Amino acid sequence: MIIDHTSPYVILIPAYNPNHQLVQLIKDLNELNLNNILIVNDGSDEEHQPIFKQLDDYQCHVLNHDTNQGKGAALKTGIEYSLKESTELKRIITADGDGQHLPKDIVRVLEESQNQADDLVLGKRSFTKEDAPFRSRVGNFMMRYAIKFETGIKLDDTHTGLRAIPIRYAEEIVDIPGDHYEFEMNMITNANKFDIDIHEVPIKTVYLEDSSHFRPIVDTIRIYFVFFKYVLSSVASYIIDMLLYTLFVFIFDPFFQTKHVIVATILARVLSALFNYTVNRKIVFKSDSKRSLLKYAILSIAILATSATGVYLIYSIIGHGEVIIKMGVDASLFIVSYLVQKLFIFKGKVNESI
Repeated sequence: MIIDHTSPYVILIPAYNPNHQLVQLIKDLNELNLNNILIVNDGSDEEHQPIFKQLDDYQCHVLNHDTNQGKGAALKTGIEYSLKESTELKRIITADGDGQHLPKDIVRVLEESQNQADDLVLGKRSFTKEDAPFRSRVGNFMMRYAIKFETGIKLDDTHTGLRAIPIRYAEEIVDIPGDHYEFEMNMITNANKFDIDIHEVPIKTVYLEDSSHFRPIVDTIRIYFVFFKYVLSSVASYIIDMLLYTLFVFIFDPFFQTKHVIVATILARVLSALFNYTVNRKIVFKSDSKRSLLKYAILSIAILATSATGVYLIYSIIGHGEVIIKMGVDASLFIVSYLVQKLFIFKGKVNESI
């Protein structure tokens, strides 16, 4: 059975070695008159193939991967197929087939996405001690603050698989890096780049034994890895600035006399800033944002002016510790600069994987 080409939605379910719960879910969805269901069999073992055979009795369409490629790859396959085959598609609902997402909650997310047509709608679970195991509470806590730091987005449930993806964003995320569980994380962290707002809707919390494949430490490091690259870029730029300054002082000393220090400072700072801009755009944030050089230049001037003004004002009030004051002000501005570059200056399409 093929999907309905004129339906405004597709329910997309990636499946790897599923059990009877997948069949029950499809049956329950059909009973709720939700029939436009696409399942991606992500290279399941032979012993699990009979599960997919049972789906022939229900209204759904199955795509097959010859080998296991990962949840992210399965989602991308389903999204690409839906975009290609459907003519009136407005949203894609992703759900897990292992029993964690109840049919009524899939309906709730679908209905909410109709009210929030341009938003990425997430099914939000509860992470209280009574509702979620310790591992999931810790993982969600770490990811919540990592995503908040990285993107400015505040979420209660960061790794839910129940989502409604607006068609505009679905067309973009097939190029977002990640073939495994990190794809769902990248879907969230890249939403700002495409002006996609995120909306959460409460759903029932259902946890099954060994059902979560989330890796809290590894996936949190993946988010902070961008910031680590930003730090390395800044350190490299500082070293280049000092080396160029030393070189220019030596070269220009015979020509500019005492003013050679000013000339060397300006040239070294401009060249090191161009280096920092190039590295940040191509390697750190991997952006193809247009007119980012002008915005970067404005930010650099604003940071320099704010640093000088901030140090002066604080020193005027305290009256001592100018070195410590400058260190504190510049450290704060370092974080501000990172967030401004991440959220505004290099806000554009990601070019490659981390």
